[in-house]
Amino acid sequence: MALGVPAWLSTLIVTVVLFAAAAVLAMMGKKKFAAVEFVPNDSVEQIKTDIESIKSDIARIRSR
Repeated sequence: MALGVPAWLSTLIVTVVLFAAAAVLAMMGKKKFAAVEFVPNDSVEQIKTDIESIKSDIARIRSR
């Protein structure tokens, strides 16, 4: 009101600025989120090795 801007216009300006800031932050977050690898490759390989070891132990015991 002190600047001569109606209340509805100042509310609109603040809303547009906040939505623009939210859009920029969302795009930055999406870019960082896409760069992250969620599959624990080392753990998957270790589990596969463990399974093969158990299978070979079972086969060895059955062949006795």
